[in-house]
Amino acid sequence: MKTLLNWMTAVSCVFGLFSFASWGDASSSLSPLPAFSPCTIPLEWSAAEPLESATYTIFYRRGGAGEWSGWQSAASLQAVSATQGVFEAEQGGSYEFRSAVFSPKESEMAILADFDFYDSDDGYFLASERNSIHPACSAGGFNRTFHIQTDSVIQGNGCYNFTFHSNLKDLSSVPPGALIGLRFGKGIPEKDWSSFRFLELYYWGDVPGGVDLWIESSKVGIRQPLHRFSEDGNELNQWHSILVDLDRVMGDPEARREIRTLAFVKRIHNLDWTKKYEIRLDAIRLWRTRNFVRTSIDDTPPAAPQNVRYERKPNAIEWTWDPSQEDHSNIAGYSFLFTQDRRKKLPPTILSATNFVSIPFKKTSFYQEFFFMVSACNEAGLWSPITQSGFTSKP
Repeated sequence: MKTLLNWMTAVSCVFGLFSFASWGDASSSLSPLPAFSPCTIPLEWSAAEPLESATYTIFYRRGGAGEWSGWQSAASLQAVSATQGVFEAEQGGSYEFRSAVFSPKESEMAILADFDFYDSDDGYFLASERNSIHPACSAGGFNRTFHIQTDSVIQGNGCYNFTFHSNLKDLSSVPPGALIGLRFGKGIPEKDWSSFRFLELYYWGDVPGGVDLWIESSKVGIRQPLHRFSEDGNELNQWHSILVDLDRVMGDPEARREIRTLAFVKRIHNLDWTKKYEIRLDAIRLWRTRNFVRTSIDDTPPAAPQNVRYERKPNAIEWTWDPSQEDHSNIAGYSFLFTQDRRKKLPPTILSATNFVSIPFKKTSFYQEFFFMVSACNEAGLWSPITQSGFTSKP
């Protein structure tokens, strides 16, 4: 612990005095979505409590077969004051959505670093000012390079790329507890973590066993393997989604008011210094909540019902048809209409959950022609073409 404290003193900032206001419930949620949706998805969201000058941003990620992309903000739903909108999805796969509410005093999410680039007025790309992370090493003789990488990123258009190796022939002079890695300096964008429960980020690396996550406040601290918080394994040379439940690993939120160190480190003597190592970080964020909604996309209507047929009963006429075929979502049900006016439109409502319906009917006193129309609806709310069949009542 002495080594940790010494290194923390060397790389951490000196904090001034803070005054802490009481926080309200700056959280939001999206209304539930059906299991399947069409490509144009209507979304509705709201805050848990009214917030002055509140705006919302909707985030999404696309997945399938157990793998999910990085979170992205929906281009048309960033910093909006509206509480509903539409999202244009792509056919196939699944989507998860989450919302974040922001106000001048309280926010649901805080960006610690995202490493994205932005187009400036004179045509150049500038890195975000929130990239306040730096290489650090508690021993000499190590080469370190870093840059904002624009290829092979997990989220947005940039990530932090850090490479390091030793130029020492003999590591015996390196202290046993010496560390190398990345840390935030005095510019940690959010130093009061008491209102946030989750730390989220993306990590890529070829460091054996991964790096350690090191968080210190004035009252509590942890240093644990980062892979312990991975949502998708610990394989090397691939991106991993890291989720840290701060309430579980650091305890009382009040003890997280003065964050002094946030770092990603590795003991130098646990590495093979005949090799060069690489680490990437992206989208380091704090969240109050993890309120997700999920839906799968099906933008293809089901096939029209086939082989429509009827059977006369004393006081009814029974209609059956072959179940409609659906490649993605399931058939939710059918709408039908039994009428003498074929110009009438089918009601856009599911009236039968099965491919059978019995309609009260008595024989007429003269010849009359009737029409039966049926259409299938899938779980995405899409309707099939209408199938029509005729029936003549004879006296």
